Amino acid sequence: MSDFFLWRWLRSVIYRLSPALDHETERPLLYRETVPVLERAGLRSEAWKTYGFFGFCVFMNSDVLVFNRAFRYVPGIRAITRFFAWIDDVTVRLPGLSRAGLQVVGVARKPEARSP
Repeated sequence: MSDFFLWRWLRSVIYRLSPALDHETERPLLYRETVPVLERAGLRSEAWKTYGFFGFCVFMNSDVLVFNRAFRYVPGIRAITRFFAWIDDVTVRLPGLSRAGLQVVGVARKPEARSP
């Protein structure tokens, strides 16, 4: 999630400003920290994909950023949000930005036991 330098900086600011977040105890999932731990535990990492970029940051954090709640009163906000979600999707597909999204979905599996 915060493998991208801009999000590390922005997260540090938002976590200090939002009363709903605790910057001392909450941490983002980092690929370089999470996947090796899973593998040491005997799991095989099969996927790690990030989603969301600026559109997610601006429009989809109403639980964290209180001012985002005002967007519900903007005419056409659903279409605007869908447009920015599309831009976010295109952005995280660009070379070098595949791990730059704000949300992560990962899959790890326990390897199947081999029969003797």
